[in-house]
Amino acid sequence: MNTKLIHYGSSKFDPDLFKGVENRKYWNKPRFGLWTSPIDSNYGWKDWCESEDFALSSLEKSYTVRLKKFSKVLTINNKADLDKLEWLSSMSIIYPDFESISKKYDAIHLTEDGVWSTRLLCQEKSFNGWDCESVLIMNKECIE
Repeated sequence: MNTKLIHYGSSKFDPDLFKGVENRKYWNKPRFGLWTSPIDSNYGWKDWCESEDFALSSLEKSYTVRLKKFSKVLTINNKADLDKLEWLSSMSIIYPDFESISKKYDAIHLTEDGVWSTRLLCQEKSFNGWDCESVLIMNKECIE
């Protein structure tokens, strides 16, 4: 993935502040990592914030990064791609095992098509809550 990625909420990347992902029981979003969207996305974080009138002040600061050429990126385009992930379950709730996934991949790219085909699934594997095209960077060493 050679796409320029944008992160909102701060004006520069500080590798000393980066923390690797940690699972959150019952959640399909991890703690930590670096949340970005492709800068040329049709429906990235900025678009979602503006459409939902959410955290608009966070859009005032941003910076861009690129992933190194040989970064391992897991791309989710559709529901079938969810089977590429490792999952945990507890009390009939299924959620991704981001700690295991981060040992194999540097980032997860949920494409715009992936957003619409995976986010509203109920009682099964889903990316519900990943509301826009996103690239979750799980390994700071993959950032150029």
